[in-house]
Amino acid sequence: MVKIYKGAAHQVPCVLKEFNESAPVLCRIRSWVAALPVESPACYILDLGSGFGFLSMFLAEMLPSERVARCVLVDAGFPNRGVEASSGQISTEHIYGCGEWPITLHTLKVDLKKSRALNHVAERILRAPAPGNPAASAPALVCAVHLCNTLSLRAAQLFNEHLEVAGLALAPCCFPTQRHLAQGVVYQLGKHRFAAKTFLCAKVVPSSQERFARWNEHILEGIEPGQHGAKVLEHHSLHRPQGGMYAQDTYIFAERQWRPVLHRSIESEGECLRPATGGAVVVDADYGHAAAQNKHRQTRHLESQPHSTESHPEGEPSSEPRGPLQGQAPSTDLVSATDTETLFSDECDK
Repeated sequence: MVKIYKGAAHQVPCVLKEFNESAPVLCRIRSWVAALPVESPACYILDLGSGFGFLSMFLAEMLPSERVARCVLVDAGFPNRGVEASSGQISTEHIYGCGEWPITLHTLKVDLKKSRALNHVAERILRAPAPGNPAASAPALVCAVHLCNTLSLRAAQLFNEHLEVAGLALAPCCFPTQRHLAQGVVYQLGKHRFAAKTFLCAKVVPSSQERFARWNEHILEGIEPGQHGAKVLEHHSLHRPQGGMYAQDTYIFAERQWRPVLHRSIESEGECLRPATGGAVVVDADYGHAAAQNKHRQTRHLESQPHSTESHPEGEPSSEPRGPLQGQAPSTDLVSATDTETLFSDECDK
């Protein structure tokens, strides 16, 4: 790692700065790849919000090609590959036009803010058949370095909802703006529900550094690695802020035991019994937000349904995988690729 001293940010080449700030993620990914069961298929890296792609390029040079099949770079700024008329803000010439990489790199144009796009990523990538075993998928390691705003929630949601993801390396960039505070926004990640006012209100959290810390704590709370999985929040002083900004020095790591997920569609009376995924992470707002509209639609839906006095049992025992990145018998857990959003009708505390 390179220690960046005061005033040195303008003198350090961009590639070196990116390597420096990616170092904790690079170290963790290398250890996860080494810990995967020998009998598991070659894994792949899903680089969310990849930007130019420095992280994936570093990993392509550092990881063993026999254990990693490919790196998929996901960003809304890429052009659609194979579509001549498609243009993007990020060139892909350095990915496809500079010779072969030790590990294959692919780019994918995706807006991760949208539930439909998130479900497409799950269906086309996470649930893709593993080489030599079309009934199961390969282990995935998700990287999300310097994701802005609620994109960090989306990355954590992808980990929570898909057992194919054996590890998540997340480094949030910035927290939501004061607009979310004015709108009374409420978020949900996993079972953790929290309001914007808990980390954006200046009377409660006076400094930007403290707000960023609270935002990261909420994300960590909502990550669900399973009973024998693990999650941790680490601080690495590799970023020196300027102009009154806060240090983006927080890294969140989560891991679970990988096991091959057998994908089979079970249908009953014409309906597929798969849980919904990719639901809204902003689940409530006082005004001016799509979540508020969802709340009203849900209310109207509930009012139109006949009332029932039947009691429903609590959730079934969890089938979460055990332990970090170690093999187990195949699972028949079902993973959804629907576009249904999860709606919540609970009121937030005003």
